[in-house]
This record gives sequence, C-alpha cells and structure tokens, in this order.
Amino acid sequence: MAVKMGSETSNKAESTAASTRARLVEAAAEVFAEQGYDRTRVQEIARRAGLTTGAIYANFEGKTELLAQAISFASTPELDRLITTGSGVGSAANVLIAIGEELAKGTPRTGSVLLFEAFAAARRDPDVAAALKSGIGEISETFCSLVNAGKDDGSIVEDADADAVARLSIALALGFLMLEMVGVEQPSEAAWSDVIHRIVGSISTGSDQSE
Repeated sequence: MAVKMGSETSNKAESTAASTRARLVEAAAEVFAEQGYDRTRVQEIARRAGLTTGAIYANFEGKTELLAQAISFASTPELDRLITTGSGVGSAANVLIAIGEELAKGTPRTGSVLLFEAFAAARRDPDVAAALKSGIGEISETFCSLVNAGKDDGSIVEDADADAVARLSIALALGFLMLEMVGVEQPSEAAWSDVIHRIVGSISTGSDQSE
C-alpha cells in the first residue's frame, strides 16, 4: 500500500510539474509575440501564467530556454496541423503542396512571429542563436520525414535530397512570412498555388498529384 501511495504521489508531482511548465511556455509564447524577446521580462511571463518568478527558474534555465520552448510550442502544432490536414489529399507530395499553399491564406501564425523575434535576438545572443538552430532543426526533421515518406509512397523521386528540400521549404516560408509582416502585397492564392505546384512537381513522380 505504501508503495502504491508513493507511486501515486510521484505521478501527481510529475503531472503538476508538467502542467506548470506548459503554463509557463504558453505564457512565454504570448508575451514574446507581443513584446519581443529583448523587451520581455521573466516577471511578466510568470504573471501571465499566474505563477511566481521562482517557478520559471525551477523549470527553465532562463529566458533563452523559454524562447526555444515557446517556438516549439507555437510552431510544431501549426506544422502538425498542416500535415494532418494535408494528409487528406493523398500522397506526401500533395501534403507539401498543401503546406505551401497555406502561406498565401494569411492565417495568423504565432510561431512565425516568435521565429522572427528569435532571429533578431540571435545576432546579439549566442545562446538564442543556439536555441533557434535547435528549433529550426526540429522543423527540418519534420520536412525530411515528409520527403522520405514521399519516396516510400512513390510520389517523390528517389534522388530528391530530403535535407535540401527541407531547407528550401523553410527558407521559402520564412521569406514569404517576412514580406507579409512588413506589408508587401501577396500574390493571389491561385497564382501562388500554381508556383507551389510547379516547385513540388520538380521533385514529384507525378503519381497522385492534385491539379
């Protein structure tokens, strides 16, 4: 009985710790997006989460680690959602098309704002640069997995370099979003979709590719 009670106590403590971290990361994502990395104070993050500053340092090394976690928190669900939504259109090549087409739809993206804040801060802070590199690495791995899935399902040519496709995808998305953030006029969804089809078509086998 004592062992069982100890196990229950341990599980409850772990659940509480995970909940605390999740609240802090979500609050950090909101505050970083609103105020920028440099202007954000950890006290504001703690206040937004309804916790103390001590809770931050009990769970994270500091503001830099919080930024890295906030980027992952905001970006990963966005990409996962696009992949999940795109999976309804068939092959991995079509999922890449669906992800690319999403850029021109003007959907608000907290993850994108956080990435740009991190890029700005990374020029002055090597710790932020390292955290940003890690975050982009995770996104790149997701794209690489998608390309390799395309090779497996026969929709993407075998000699397509997954790392290069991932780099192009990330660079294209960041460039598009950067122009969007400063108010540069977007192409029409139809025109952008046509370009995305042509780009993905260059590595596609042509099987199960939507028109």
